[in-house]
Amino acid sequence: MQDTISTLFRQIELDKGTTELDTIVLSALVDAIKQYPITDIKKFQEIFKEIIALICQTEPKIAILMDHMFDVYEELLKVFQYDSKENQEKIKSKLLKKIDEVIKDQKNKKQQLLKNAKKYVNIEGKSILIFDHSHTVQDVLTYLHNSGEKFKVIVAEQDIYKTEDIIASLHKSNIPFEVIPSYMLSHYEQNVDMLFFGAVTLKNTYDFVLDPGSLAIISEFHLTKKKTVMFITTSKFSLWKSKRGTEVYHHPQNRLHSRQKIEYKRLKFSHDRVPSKLFDIIITEEGNFTASELKKNYDEKFKERQKQKKLL
Repeated sequence: MQDTISTLFRQIELDKGTTELDTIVLSALVDAIKQYPITDIKKFQEIFKEIIALICQTEPKIAILMDHMFDVYEELLKVFQYDSKENQEKIKSKLLKKIDEVIKDQKNKKQQLLKNAKKYVNIEGKSILIFDHSHTVQDVLTYLHNSGEKFKVIVAEQDIYKTEDIIASLHKSNIPFEVIPSYMLSHYEQNVDMLFFGAVTLKNTYDFVLDPGSLAIISEFHLTKKKTVMFITTSKFSLWKSKRGTEVYHHPQNRLHSRQKIEYKRLKFSHDRVPSKLFDIIITEEGNFTASELKKNYDEKFKERQKQKKLL
């Protein structure tokens, strides 16, 4: 069961992103609570705890899901500690209210991040390079465009379905863009003013987890001193100790040569880990940070999570 859920979550994250995965899981949890008849309070509590454990123990762990499951689990303990004699509708109502608060809080964080993007990043008349399949970056660009900012986007081509998803988003928002293969960027460096990236998470090693290929592009433009900006909400921080490479999966594939009878193995990796020090500006819902400032912010949240874990 755990392996199946891990595989499912990884696929949804790759296709739709972590924020959308979080929304899907929370919505499914709401439906499950509404449908489940509470005839035995202790049994319901055990099942609910098992569901949360399944969600939190996927490989890799999904930071935004972990963050929200901690909030929901905290409410679960409150409900059954003080309200164990209440009827099932009251118990359901309190849990559903908490999940609704979590969803609204995440939307508020996203909205504040968008406002901070406009406040701290000047892109008027500039050319912005994007590469990773980040819905946060797409939302930032749409928000800035709708706010009256005039800019152009350069899309560094990667996996075709991800690139086409980015193209569809830019086209829908009427944002001018052009596309260039990522391996040809050295010929186009002079046309790039800034780079925008989003991340799956921030690890306790202070590395961001991004789409594969991101590190090479960021490193290239770091040498040319082009400003690189990261957009991430703090709910995506991985507030636990992790081993290097635990969220990077490789997918070996057997391929056939298109014109000759040659079979070969092709390797593909799921993500890159990129040191936060390679980003000039890091925008969250709490403001803008340098890498050293972000480290302090992360460490404070990490300590708070450890206290929360002990209480729970």
